[in-house]
Amino acid sequence: MSALPRYRYFLAALMFLVRIYAGFVMLVPVLYTADIAVEFGVSSTGVGNYIGFLMWACAAVVLFSGPIVTKFGAKRCCLIGTIFMALGVLATAFTPPNYFLACAFRLVLGLGIVLVTVAVMPITMTWFTSEEYGRVNGVLESSTSIGILLNFWFTPVWFPRPLWREAHLFYGIPAVILAILWAVFGRDPLVQFKEKEEKYFDLLKTRLHKLFGIKEVWLMGGTMWMAMGVSMAIISWIPSYLELEWKWPHATAALLASMYDLINIAGWPLGGTLSDKVGLRRPFFIVAGGMITMCAITAVTFVGPASWIWFGFMGLFTAVYGFGIITILMEHPEIDPELISTAISVTLLFGFLGGAIMPTVFGAILDLTGSLYFAMIIGAALYTLITIFGLLIRETGWKAAAEEK
Repeated sequence: MSALPRYRYFLAALMFLVRIYAGFVMLVPVLYTADIAVEFGVSSTGVGNYIGFLMWACAAVVLFSGPIVTKFGAKRCCLIGTIFMALGVLATAFTPPNYFLACAFRLVLGLGIVLVTVAVMPITMTWFTSEEYGRVNGVLESSTSIGILLNFWFTPVWFPRPLWREAHLFYGIPAVILAILWAVFGRDPLVQFKEKEEKYFDLLKTRLHKLFGIKEVWLMGGTMWMAMGVSMAIISWIPSYLELEWKWPHATAALLASMYDLINIAGWPLGGTLSDKVGLRRPFFIVAGGMITMCAITAVTFVGPASWIWFGFMGLFTAVYGFGIITILMEHPEIDPELISTAISVTLLFGFLGGAIMPTVFGAILDLTGSLYFAMIIGAALYTLITIFGLLIRETGWKAAAEEK
């Protein structure tokens, strides 16, 4: 551990800030669903599609992002991704009232997010040790929740409805600053990859062939569908659910949604650190799935003061297993530093598809039934799959690795 440069802590802090920003800006529109529907003349299904379109963009390119990171370097890709995020956010501020053009700018933002998300993985994997992965990934993954939390806290206060364009204009400025910081202080992975000269599709084909037989890649992909797809749908629509069906004030509904992320932030490093200590990963998946289902159903069925507690517990148990998705892939004996970007890309593909589809599904259920309650219950029930996946995955923690030796 002492052989690794101390600069890695500063580098981790910089990656942390970039990913906080990505989490912050990606859900700004969920606070203005009614305004967006009126301005673009679309139904709730259309609004859900607009929110999820960012994830369609991510899903479209994520499989190619691993080879792209290898070809052009993680530092450069993270810089390009940050620039794309800035362009997507600023363009949204100036877009005319055209639904399809607005979706195109969400696409640009999505491209930036996926490049940043994939590019930081090989940097993390080579600048830190296996004993640090749980903690580092826990902290880095908490960044998305921190960004969403800050958005739900401050955006309704700084930019009340219907000032969603003004919000995007203001939020474009930090992305420009982050791009400059990354250009100056960012670093590439410590390990240089040998496959750099292969063509994109040849490289992708080779890596997918190697990963195809590793069941943990597919199980973590299914888990990522829950972590990104179902969670994003619930978080995206819970403010509208509380406003429309329970007549909560706009700012109060946003604050309740923030409880998920507030507790989630504490849970990410807590879960990762505890898992590192005990040297096990699987139990965290097995316990979390059923607990999230119970908490989610209770929170949306018995709406009242206790909903704040139950929604917070949802965030806690999401963090309890969430750190392990990336960690299990990093620790897997068949996945080396040259494969990790593509392994993460495959896993993220599932998550991005979930993030694209599920908000639209929730919007469609609202159009069909006039209520979001049924959508919330369906989403909650899907979390039980995480427990099943936890029973099927291979244990990769250091205790299992030591026993194998």
